[in-house]
Amino acid sequence: MKIKVLLTSVLIILASGCSSLAGITNEQIKKDQPVLSNSNVKNDTGIKEVEDQLVDVQLYFGDSENAMLRKEKRKVSLREVLKDAPRVIIAELMKGPTEKKLFSVIPSGTKLLSVTKEGNVVTVNFSKEFKDNHNGGSAGETMTIYAIVNSLTEIKEIEKVQFLIEGKVQKEFKGHYEFDKPFSRDESMIIH
Repeated sequence: MKIKVLLTSVLIILASGCSSLAGITNEQIKKDQPVLSNSNVKNDTGIKEVEDQLVDVQLYFGDSENAMLRKEKRKVSLREVLKDAPRVIIAELMKGPTEKKLFSVIPSGTKLLSVTKEGNVVTVNFSKEFKDNHNGGSAGETMTIYAIVNSLTEIKEIEKVQFLIEGKVQKEFKGHYEFDKPFSRDESMIIH
C-alpha cells in the first residue's frame, strides 16, 4: 500500500509540473493521503509552503565577444525562490547559460560557500577557485563581476553585492578591480 501511495504521489506531482519530491513528508505517505499539491505540505518549522510553480528569473551571461552581458530567462521553483532567491540565482549562474551564443562567467570548480543578506546588500562567499581558476583580464573580470551583480540586483530588495573568497574580503580580484567594497548594478553592461 505504501508503494502505491508513493507512486500515486509522484505521478500527481509530476503531472502538476513539479519535478521534485522535496517537501513531501513521511507522515503523508504513512497516512495514505494523496498529495494533490505541495500547498498542504508543512516544512520543518510547521509553516505551510506555497504550491510549487515555476517562475522566470533574469540571469546575465557574457556575450560571444566577451564585451557585454546578455539576459537569459530561466524557469525556477517559486518555492525555492521564496526560501532563498539569491542562492537560487547564484546556483543558476553556476550552471552556465543554455543559449549557445553566451558563455559562463563563473570559473569552473567554484563552490558557493554562503549567501547572506543584510539590508539591501547581499554577500556572496565563493571558494578560492572563484579567483584561482579565473582567466583574468579586464574584460573577463568585468563580465564575471557584473553578471553576478546584475543578476542578483534583479531582486527588488537588493542594491549591492559584496564578494568574499573563503569568507574573507579581498583587496582586489585579479588585478583590475578593487574587490573590498560592494558593487552596484551597471545597466551599461547589458545588451538590450
